[in-house]
Amino acid sequence: MRRRDVALGAAGMVLAGAAVWTGTGADAETRRPPAAEAGDTAARVAARPKDRLQGFASCAAFSRHAAGRAAALVDEDGFRGYEVVWRGGRGGGTPEVFPSPMPATGAPASDSAAPAAPAEGVDYSGTNVQEQGVDEPDLVVTDGRHVFTVAAGALRAVRIGDDPREVGRLALEGEGGDPLLLRVGDRLLIISRAWEPVRPPVPLPGPADVDRGAGDPSAPVASSAPIMPAGSGVVIVRLVDVARPGAMRLLQTLRLEGEFVGARGAGGTVRLVLRTSPDPVVLDAPADDTAAAAREAAARNRRAVAAAPARTWLPTMTLSRAGAPPGRERLAVRCRDVRRPTSFSGLGTLSVLTIDPARGLEPVDRDAVMTDGEIVYGSRGSLYVSTPRWVDPSIAGEEDLPPGGVTQIHRFDTSAPAATRYRASGRVPGYLLSQWAMSEHDGRLRVASTSEPGWVPDGGRPSVSRVSVLEERDGRLVTVGRVGGLGEGERIYAVRFIGDLGYVVTFRQTDPLYVVDLSRPTAPVVRGELKIPGYSAYLHPVGEDLLLGVGQDADAQGRTRGTQVSLFDVADPARPRRIHNLTLPGSWSEAESDHHAFLYWAPTRLAVIPVAVHSGDAYGTRALGVRVGRAEGITRVGAVAHPSSRGYPASIRRALVMDRRLVTLSDQGLAVDSLDGLRRQAFLPLG
Repeated sequence: MRRRDVALGAAGMVLAGAAVWTGTGADAETRRPPAAEAGDTAARVAARPKDRLQGFASCAAFSRHAAGRAAALVDEDGFRGYEVVWRGGRGGGTPEVFPSPMPATGAPASDSAAPAAPAEGVDYSGTNVQEQGVDEPDLVVTDGRHVFTVAAGALRAVRIGDDPREVGRLALEGEGGDPLLLRVGDRLLIISRAWEPVRPPVPLPGPADVDRGAGDPSAPVASSAPIMPAGSGVVIVRLVDVARPGAMRLLQTLRLEGEFVGARGAGGTVRLVLRTSPDPVVLDAPADDTAAAAREAAARNRRAVAAAPARTWLPTMTLSRAGAPPGRERLAVRCRDVRRPTSFSGLGTLSVLTIDPARGLEPVDRDAVMTDGEIVYGSRGSLYVSTPRWVDPSIAGEEDLPPGGVTQIHRFDTSAPAATRYRASGRVPGYLLSQWAMSEHDGRLRVASTSEPGWVPDGGRPSVSRVSVLEERDGRLVTVGRVGGLGEGERIYAVRFIGDLGYVVTFRQTDPLYVVDLSRPTAPVVRGELKIPGYSAYLHPVGEDLLLGVGQDADAQGRTRGTQVSLFDVADPARPRRIHNLTLPGSWSEAESDHHAFLYWAPTRLAVIPVAVHSGDAYGTRALGVRVGRAEGITRVGAVAHPSSRGYPASIRRALVMDRRLVTLSDQGLAVDSLDGLRRQAFLPLG
């Protein structure tokens, strides 16, 4: 009998983009909802199934639940919606992958004695983060005296000063892509993403092996059902001691099965968030084309899935010490660490691992949800993870999508440095733009969302955006206030919450900047609106009642024309004004999609924005420096460029302020310029 392998790949739990939307459509809303709407909202919330996640009493209960849900998705054709690997190819020989998407990856010198540690925000700038005191991983980090970054397969430490120089280098085997760095004291985490190729199948376990080792993450992983994955995501975390930048040491390496979702550092610990898909299970094809053969194959396939052990559905990890043999593979989370939504949300696992770098990379706490994960937002005491709603992968295409959509949000309490506790779950209509769509204030979560995904064709109900206020009650995030009617027919391009106010930018042809008053959480209202050509994709406060927007200029038809920097006066929430703008035709800025690329140095009111320009076949990025203020508006200070290498122009990715100098980093090297006029002082190639 011919057999084939059916692999549940990283994209298996949700069809690419379109299959993650379901719901009952957008609620009827206005910008100033009548008082009666509060009661209607409460009634709608009370009528929904309880959102709080449920745990499992044992690994046997967990396995039964996962296998039962999986069996419902299995038939003679395999797991609906998942990638397939044919053992031996369709005609024998080399294994054939169908399909196999592959995501993009990514001599020490002596150091001089250091003076007293400089202070962030006073002597140097750190990474541009959303919440003060909550660190985010980035391409570059600094301790105020040194810049740490990965270039050409090595971690580099560069001392900034009158004589900037590389003082330390640590080779990283197999490093590629854009590794992210997160510093906690004298320890540095290097987070890399990779993709593993096909590996041979392993034997099917007996019934007694189903739960063996599944409850203890320190136990080796038991053999699972025969697997031949087309490939799987891997997160590699390295822990490096950087107390002496001239003699950096690799301490440990943690290899995690899954895809990186995000990480946050606060209070001396790091919360690492990843998502994983189940291991593939070998299934039988029908013996022939008859209906009886199809039924027999489907029954066998369901029995095979039901026999899969708990580890089939859980992520694995391997922890190795530097200089020692590779560690053994074991479970990253235990069955008792996993919770599930009351509404089935797929067979994937969203894991939150709490790591104390001072103690090593062994997680000190583990939490997991049987669902997918998409966006991470962290405050000083909470970690929120949003996930799109799961839809049966039998949905054929976007024409079959249900109207509207919802996003689920899970809150974890991170107030204790070494412990993470799941607290509550809720939902909002529509989808979220990014982490900036969420903001915690006075114990409540504010969320900006848009009702329809961007890929849904026109002709249906126009999209609309809103801001919801969620409050934790008895294990649920309950909507206590909402204001809608923002940008009908448009989608959100930027969000910024500052205190009791929220600023929301929507766009299709013009840029409405909405000012939302959230001082009464149960009755938020739109106070003001400003329409201008183009849009802002990132908003940053640059002084009292001033916002700087970075985005695109556009013509009357909504066609973008190049980078636009706008200065908004929001002193009167009812009448926001743009008091100055600067346009750079034919350009684009990475700050539009990644806030880490933006720098604002408040002591001198200097904003630094990377601007990429296409000129014929040439492409390069310069760092534009502008001074901003209510009186002078936006004034150019200068532009920093890096030298080309072998005919390729440099692309500047990041900017920092250190030792009264501007430090910029590109794919070619590191430049140091004066802070006042951006005059070149030094350039260090890092190739």
